[in-house]
Amino acid sequence: MKKYDWQKAQEMYGKYTDREISNAIGASIYQVENDRRKKGIKPISMSKWLKYEHLLGIESDDLIAKKLRVGKRTVTRHRLRLGIFTINDGAESYLQREFIKTLHNYNEQVKTPLGKADIVDDTTIYELKFLLNTNSLHCAVGQLLTYSKFIKRDRLCIVTTKNLLNGQALDVLQELGISIIVFDITQNG
Repeated sequence: MKKYDWQKAQEMYGKYTDREISNAIGASIYQVENDRRKKGIKPISMSKWLKYEHLLGIESDDLIAKKLRVGKRTVTRHRLRLGIFTINDGAESYLQREFIKTLHNYNEQVKTPLGKADIVDDTTIYELKFLLNTNSLHCAVGQLLTYSKFIKRDRLCIVTTKNLLNGQALDVLQELGISIIVFDITQNG
């Protein structure tokens, strides 16, 4: 009879899914579920997930894992299953690959003395930010204004999959002459 590390399983109950525990100790999911039930430990609650699901892709997986009292890998897997990506997943590269399919005459990673513009076409400098919040906005605006000193184009544009900016930030962008494209990678990809 195979020996499984039930001590390790005990430490993982309530923090990881039965499947993850099963993979970690080598027992079947049925064996893990049965042992967990015998000990009176409930599985990870979906109601717990629903309370924090809106933060997936916005807050770090570490922070959400701490709030849920689960492992970071559990949060990451759940987020990816829902199709929510972050910069750490290479999401900005994916956004770039999908967005350029909509353009005709463009260059990628155009060098300037102060960095590389993500995409430049005949009329526009595009800066890609997978998620547009206040922090990424500051970065994008600085990049676009800097690149525009070296690359002369009529338009400056931020391309994002999700815009979390308030009206005041949008007004500032309008004053600066910077537009936003919210690009749905699920529709366009």
